[in-house]
Amino acid sequence: MSTVYTGLNYIKRLRKRLAKGTTSYNTSDVFGEEWRKELDIPDFIHYYNTFMHSVDIADQFRSFFKISRKCYRTWKPLFYFLLDQAIVNAFRLSAWCNLMEDIFKDHNKHFKFHRDLAVNLMGRC
Repeated sequence: MSTVYTGLNYIKRLRKRLAKGTTSYNTSDVFGEEWRKELDIPDFIHYYNTFMHSVDIADQFRSFFKISRKCYRTWKPLFYFLLDQAIVNAFRLSAWCNLMEDIFKDHNKHFKFHRDLAVNLMGRC
């Protein structure tokens, strides 16, 4: 992120005060008696918080149907990870192209995509 953002730009965002005792510093210096306050935060923190969710979703999809197996070769875990990630990316692209609604809430579509992929790959052998 340091190659994209300089850290000199700030964005105003509404923030909640943390509960007392959860931090080692006194939040009343910033918030006073308010529970919520608009604070200036660096733009790279805002963009990280905004787009990090996509990474979590990709990790979640990859965890549903793992291809990886126990192995002693050092290159195989990397190969399995890349294969899993390619399948997840293909699923997300197909969902985006088909404009499926609530793709992240319906895991049956993810399972159906894996099944169809396996059937099509095996049918071509």
